Amino acid sequence: MVLLGYVLLFVGLIVGIYGDVRFLVVAYNRNLWWFFGCLFVPLVSWVFLFLNLKATIKPFGLSLLGLLLAGPMRPRCLLRRRCRCCQRPPRSSEVVP
Repeated sequence: MVLLGYVLLFVGLIVGIYGDVRFLVVAYNRNLWWFFGCLFVPLVSWVFLFLNLKATIKPFGLSLLGLLLAGPMRPRCLLRRRCRCCQRPPRSSEVVP
């Protein structure tokens, strides 16, 4: 089960990074200013996403898929008293109040 978690985490990270790079390629193809805005300025990516929805929906979907694959695997065991995936009690710093 732990191996499956690591595989999903790795695949999710690769898919998410690939989607982000594709999103930046679409921004670069539109204009260099959009590229640098999406890369360095917060919330410009959301504006670019909604203004160019037809061209950016696939890269955004890939990033979202990567987040869904990588995201929920590890934090689930932090909320339990006993971690099911690694069969050890969580450290005091890992327990969420």
